[in-house]
Amino acid sequence: MTFTAEYTDLVSLVTGATRAHAVRHLFGTERDGAWTWQSYADVGRSAARMRAFLAARGVGSGDVVAIISANRPEWATAAFGALGLGAVFVPMYEVQQPKDWVYILADSRAKVCFVATDAIAAKIRDSGEALAALEHLVVLDGLELPPPAETPAETPRPEDLAFLIYTSGTTGTPKGVELTHRGLSTILCALGEALPFEVGGRAVSILPWAHVGGLAELFSTIHTGAAFAIASGVDRIMPAIAATRPTRLIGVPRVWNKLYDGIKKKMAQKPRALRWIFDTGLRAAGKERARKSLSPGERLALALARRILFPKVRAQLGGELRHALSGAAALSIDVAEFITSLGIEVLEVYGLTEVSAIATANRPGAARLGTVGRALPGVELRIDGEGEGGGEVLIRTPGRMRGYRGLGEETAAILNEEGWVRSGDLGRLDPDGYLTITGRVREVYKLENGKFVSPAPIEEKLTTSPYIAQAVVHGLNRPHNVAVLVVDLPAIRTWLSARGRDAVDTDTMLDDRDVRALLDAEVRRLTNDFKSYERVAQFVPTGEPFTTENDMLTPSMKVKRRNVLRRWGSALEELYRG
Repeated sequence: MTFTAEYTDLVSLVTGATRAHAVRHLFGTERDGAWTWQSYADVGRSAARMRAFLAARGVGSGDVVAIISANRPEWATAAFGALGLGAVFVPMYEVQQPKDWVYILADSRAKVCFVATDAIAAKIRDSGEALAALEHLVVLDGLELPPPAETPAETPRPEDLAFLIYTSGTTGTPKGVELTHRGLSTILCALGEALPFEVGGRAVSILPWAHVGGLAELFSTIHTGAAFAIASGVDRIMPAIAATRPTRLIGVPRVWNKLYDGIKKKMAQKPRALRWIFDTGLRAAGKERARKSLSPGERLALALARRILFPKVRAQLGGELRHALSGAAALSIDVAEFITSLGIEVLEVYGLTEVSAIATANRPGAARLGTVGRALPGVELRIDGEGEGGGEVLIRTPGRMRGYRGLGEETAAILNEEGWVRSGDLGRLDPDGYLTITGRVREVYKLENGKFVSPAPIEEKLTTSPYIAQAVVHGLNRPHNVAVLVVDLPAIRTWLSARGRDAVDTDTMLDDRDVRALLDAEVRRLTNDFKSYERVAQFVPTGEPFTTENDMLTPSMKVKRRNVLRRWGSALEELYRG
């Protein structure tokens, strides 16, 4: 399967976009509630200044430039400036552990490292580690770049390394994934063909650019001449959406779960008649998509919901959102159905760092909920082995990595001589080529009765409860499944207050008989559609969330299952003994 890409290097892609869309908005930033925008031409000039800044510090072809920062315009111009000198760009997260920053800087042999703040710079200087290759530590806050001496952008060879992205990993040391100009450019062009983003379209930056999915979104947005609003923090994402009226949003399932949960909670406080219209309208919309007949009451509710209620919900998202893209993990079918019924098309995508972010996507107008779509142009899929939960998904793509930096054995274990990448994910392909992801190969475990369980779909379903924020399911070599449930404490307090109960401390609240009964009912309701042996029989509730700070989450928001089980393992064992 062949595909001819418009570009074979990222420098030409960015240069072409800044010329073709010079006067259009590219990056929007907020300050004190007001939004200001940089045009494509503005960003092109800033990239030229950054290129000259780096050249003056001796950066040239093959050198490594790193960055530790959340999304901001300077992040992009640092990347564009480095790539224009033939350098390799290494992104890291602000929320990463300092030991990981130091490891990545040493392993990549970074010559220059941009950091967001003085505090990050101090942590690197105070690490005590010898970083022999690091010559310049540059703080972005307050950085002013003078007009450059002319430093023309170099056009790299397609086979040259562009990005070195270290997978955060749920276990072990981060591995540096080597991604080439040709690989990334080809996937970005294929993505633009499968998911065309209209010129003049708008997005809000939710995914971190240090993650390969966010990186793909950044370059694909630029490739298509669209605009990108950058929120000043996580708590400013919803206000940014309302203010900038995006036409497309890309987020992980957790984002859509929160949206689903928030809307459901607001509707629960409305008068009974409005609740009936909303809930019945949602069900009727689902039946309509399934081409089932509607009763007169359902037709009435759907008509009223579409005229009165659904537009008000969409208005909270700016009023112009047409497509909601989801990736990085499986999206609950309930959440996908809910958003689709509101009149926003859900498009799930799938990929991994080792294949330059995206391998499959649902196309507008041809999406199948519950699947991650069909292969992008130029991408091939294969299922290795077949079991009850499917087989391992293999991917062959022009976007495949060159390898893991300095790790020959690890590279050979995932990338074979024929170019197939082992994804580590379980999945099935239907006759039309739509892929369904059913779990992770290494997370599947066997119960005492010999039945295999994939915990990820169960966990994703549990977190659609308004009272459960996070979940980890466990049952290896045990008679049944148990779980650690991170409880949404404000939601529980609201639930108690509605019953005339005063809020109490967290431990007392989680031991409360009524709260336990509520959580038990939620677990039973949400796992009822799973096979009997997959259901969660018992659970440990906790008010302590999984975060990067307590090392329960990776910077890309994947749960470190091993750390969770280490932290709550004894409590789970008590469930079995009890």
